[in-house]
Amino acid sequence: MTNTSQTPSSRLDRIERILEQTVTRLDRVAEQQQINTTAIAQLTSQQAEFKQELQDSISHLVTVIGNFAEEAYNDREQAKVDRQTFREQAERLAAEAAQDRQQAAIDRQEFRTEIRRIWEYLRDRNGGSSPPQ
Repeated sequence: MTNTSQTPSSRLDRIERILEQTVTRLDRVAEQQQINTTAIAQLTSQQAEFKQELQDSISHLVTVIGNFAEEAYNDREQAKVDRQTFREQAERLAAEAAQDRQQAAIDRQEFRTEIRRIWEYLRDRNGGSSPPQ
């Protein structure tokens, strides 16, 4: 609606004030947009840095996990070799122990036989008396 009671000059003044207020508001909006644009640029930059750090961390973890898996595989293979070596040593020791037991039994028998011969010799030499007590 048009207010006809105003003079053209007062109307122009009022329009001019409205335009100035609008320009001031637009300037504030533009400043805020600039601030927002700067903040978005900083966040984008930080996000790119974070993404790079994350990729570097993932690469490092992949390397560490790969090394760990390789070490675990090598340890498992070494354990197989160690078990086989232990098994072979145990079998060899068991065979040696069996031979030692067999030889000890033979030695005991030989000692008994020798002791019996000595006893018989001493008995016969003492005229058939019983062995000393």
